[in-house]
Amino acid sequence: MGVQAWWVIQRRLLAHARRCLPYLRQVDTSSQALIASLHNFGQLYCDQRQAGNAEDPFLRALKEEESMFGVGQIKTLSTMNSLGCLYHDQGEFKKAEAMYLQALRGFKEAYGVEDSIVAHNLGNLYKDQGTDCKVAKIMFLRALDGFGEAYGGNHHATITTAHWLGYVYRQEDDFKNAIGMYLRALKGYEATRGKDHKDTIHVVDQLGCVYDRQGDIETAGEMFLRALDG
Repeated sequence: MGVQAWWVIQRRLLAHARRCLPYLRQVDTSSQALIASLHNFGQLYCDQRQAGNAEDPFLRALKEEESMFGVGQIKTLSTMNSLGCLYHDQGEFKKAEAMYLQALRGFKEAYGVEDSIVAHNLGNLYKDQGTDCKVAKIMFLRALDGFGEAYGGNHHATITTAHWLGYVYRQEDDFKNAIGMYLRALKGYEATRGKDHKDTIHVVDQLGCVYDRQGDIETAGEMFLRALDG
């Protein structure tokens, strides 16, 4: 399915959600099917960039999931992560952090391992805040290990995490590790998206910036020229 077709379907589903949500506010939603509908409606609003409408169905889904399944069940934890993403997108970093941390602890306590997606999202939150690169790095490293083990080195999640780790290392002036992660991401993007894809070009440009900071003007120039040609 192409992006345009997906977008059209999402818009149609959004109209359906607007009709259904008032009904769901009036009925008992303590059934798995209706709880799933609440979560899906929240995700639909997020996908359509209507985050202001997503919080209510997510919170209602979370309340019912905690009551029905408990706080350590994967559906409950997934909704916590979704709420974390919502608050992150809205710039409500404290709320986002609280949701991500609760979800991360829940996965660890219930399943013995942290969830790589939640760890990545938490790392992304700290990166965007720009206040704690050390913790962002720890979260991204945990996510990178998890994604690599689960999906392999050429999976989008693994590549993206390596990309952001390169950014964090660069912010710390750890140029050696920044280059290592950027090169890893570059290899993955070239293999999965091609040499002319915007993500590939972006990493090439970032590599140029790191080489420039190191004083390696020749290699930096090569990277910048490649980015311009792309």
